[in-house]
Amino acid sequence: SADGSGLQGSIVFRFLGYTTSLSASRVSGTECEKTWESLDNVDNVECVSEPSGGGAVYNVTFKKWPSEPMENNYFSHTGNPGLSNFSCDVGGASSMSGSPVYCNISNLVSDDVTEYEYCARRGQCDFTSGTCYCIDGYEGSACTDVTYTESSSNSLPGVDIHAADVNYIG
Repeated sequence: SADGSGLQGSIVFRFLGYTTSLSASRVSGTECEKTWESLDNVDNVECVSEPSGGGAVYNVTFKKWPSEPMENNYFSHTGNPGLSNFSCDVGGASSMSGSPVYCNISNLVSDDVTEYEYCARRGQCDFTSGTCYCIDGYEGSACTDVTYTESSSNSLPGVDIHAADVNYIG
């Protein structure tokens, strides 16, 4: 709250179709992390609190997304989602003194986290159906499962090249 008085009620967070809420009266770094990580489309966050004008500012760092995007097979972000994908609603929270309650979302770090790539960059995506057509050696809905085996018969480096077409010259 603007005057640092106690809060009551709840704050609602939304991210790409998923919603969670946090009790405004017990906002700790641990509770903040648990709240964001309860969303199916968030895997790991870090919440750090800094005192500010009698209240507190929470910096939330998204450290890891799920291994497969949870939005849909058309992926709504590639690892650094835009601010428009996040929202918070303080309509259900109030300060005991009647002072306004604020929730501002800003991008403090512009570095990307691990990005999602269509078909893990190991295949072609049919965007009309969302199906991945994997290159040789990979399979699965996102081309992340390896289908070849490795041999450790010696410690020398090696390469295995397969011609993909009868017209191959090389």
